[in-house]
Amino acid sequence: MGLCSHPLQKTYHMKTKFTISAILSLAITPTMALTPNASGVYEIANAQQLEEFAAIVNAGETTAHAVPTDDIDMDGIKHTPIGNSADKAFKGTWDGQFHTISCLNMEESTGSNLALFGFAGVGAKISNTIIDDLSSFFGEDKCAAFVGECIDSQEGFAEFTCLGTAAAVHAYSEDSKKGRASALVGPSDGNVAYRFTNCYNQGEVRGVKVGGMSCDAPKAVCSGCYTVTNVKKQATADAKAGNPGKVGTMVIAGVEDFVEKWGYNFFFGGSASNPTVFYPNVVDSNIKWTNYDEPAEANNHGVYKVFEETWASTGAMCWFLNNCSDENPVWGQNLDEMELYPTFVPGSLVVTKKAGSFEFENTDRTTTSAVSEISVDSREESDEIYTIQGIRVENANVPGLYIIKGKKVLVK
Repeated sequence: MGLCSHPLQKTYHMKTKFTISAILSLAITPTMALTPNASGVYEIANAQQLEEFAAIVNAGETTAHAVPTDDIDMDGIKHTPIGNSADKAFKGTWDGQFHTISCLNMEESTGSNLALFGFAGVGAKISNTIIDDLSSFFGEDKCAAFVGECIDSQEGFAEFTCLGTAAAVHAYSEDSKKGRASALVGPSDGNVAYRFTNCYNQGEVRGVKVGGMSCDAPKAVCSGCYTVTNVKKQATADAKAGNPGKVGTMVIAGVEDFVEKWGYNFFFGGSASNPTVFYPNVVDSNIKWTNYDEPAEANNHGVYKVFEETWASTGAMCWFLNNCSDENPVWGQNLDEMELYPTFVPGSLVVTKKAGSFEFENTDRTTTSAVSEISVDSREESDEIYTIQGIRVENANVPGLYIIKGKKVLVK
């Protein structure tokens, strides 16, 4: 496994990976000193505490709640997946507060469920986190940046909100039932349905069965997501590193969500024969929509054809991800600094459409990720305080997003 330098660039900029194969990763032995705060939430500030949280979940506290309080540098650390077996599948909440996990590298030639979370189940809510492109997940099956596999004995949703990655994910196997690689979340057992909201992938995904948001997930709903990547499917007989096949498809199942409708989504990648050609390689497994010559209609759930990559760099994609509005935007992009892709990080410049033309410009406003940004200097106490995930707490002692007396509040 390679080590890497801590990135200094903005989280949504692409960076360069440096590999030193002769240096082995360091295994952290958790000291189990991590304890929840008064609200019952584990605060994670560094790699040591991340591994301690993994040990806590893997010991049986599968509905635990965690909030990273800083960026986490995993340089040289051997990570144990959070939820490292099917009976320890994570069902709690993880609110990354828009922090970045850097240099999370997992590599096992016969490894499975290599991801930040190995297994997750119904009720899991994982949000507001970026895994950078100095990270990688290389194994034989069920590899992904965030969750290797979702499994549960009961039916229901797992929710993934504001997750972004530029990590490389590879799964190689001569077994046609293995080799599953996904950018964000791996396969589901069928009981766990996925709800992706405002997520992105910019990384390379290679495997026998590959996916942008996910693969092998029979039930999924997407809203306001994009993946701009090299997603490559390989023949089983050629299942080895460095020997990819043609561009594969990113599978998203067309399951209606009775709570909310789909928003605009962009799933596209470069052609293997002509890298300058971009097209949406997405298959709706229920509706079987494959007509890419026309924009999506009502039954196509907002998947739009992208004629060229400039849709991203000009701000058009950002505009559509915000449902063609600059009111309460989640996605932002600094066009003046020529940022190539939108980001959901709060404080990003809002993109608006020029009147009467298909051109876009920045306003003087910034994104708040659909949360009213209200500074609270004194921590309010109330009988009506909840985390953004809906968990009732006694007070708002920890910086983060809360619902206080029915209003969304950002406590700093």
